[in-house]
Amino acid sequence: MKKNLKFLIAGIITFLLIIVVVAAVLIGKLITFKKEPVTFEQFGKYASEQGYVFEDETSQMPEGFGKYGEAYKEDGDQELVISFSECSDVASAVKLYNKTQYMITEDYKGAVSSNKNINLKNFSKYEQTSGGIYAAAVRIDNTVLFVKAGSEGKKELQEFIEGLGY
Repeated sequence: MKKNLKFLIAGIITFLLIIVVVAAVLIGKLITFKKEPVTFEQFGKYASEQGYVFEDETSQMPEGFGKYGEAYKEDGDQELVISFSECSDVASAVKLYNKTQYMITEDYKGAVSSNKNINLKNFSKYEQTSGGIYAAAVRIDNTVLFVKAGSEGKKELQEFIEGLGY
C-alpha cells in the first residue's frame, strides 16, 4: 500500500511539473510574440484588392508625421471608416495609438458597451462596440490602423483587420 501511494504521489508531482513547464513555454512565447507590420504601400494595395478606394492623405499631416491614408467604399458609405498610418518611428505610433484608443473610449461610449484590449511586445489592439458603433485601433511597430462602422459593418471590418494580419 505504501509503495502504491509513493507511485501515486510521484505521478502527481511529475504531472504538475509537466504542466508548469508547458505553461512557462506558452507564456514565454506569448510574451515574445511579434507581429510583422505592413507598409503603407502594402496597405493601399490590400485595401484596393478588398474593393475599397484608397487615398494617400499624407500631405494633410504635419511635417515628419509619416504616411497617412484612408480607405472607403466607392458607394459613399460614410459610416465605414478605415485609416492607416505609417509613423516615422515606434514612439510616434504608440502616441497615436494611445490617442486613438482614448478617442474611441470617450467619443463612442454608450450606456452598454463591450471592449477588448490586447497588449503584447510590438502589438496593441483595442476594440469597442457601444451604442451601435464598432471601432478598433491596432498598432504593430510603427503602424496604426483605425476602423469605425455602425454595428452592421462590424463583421466586414473585423474580416478586413484579420485579412491584413492585424
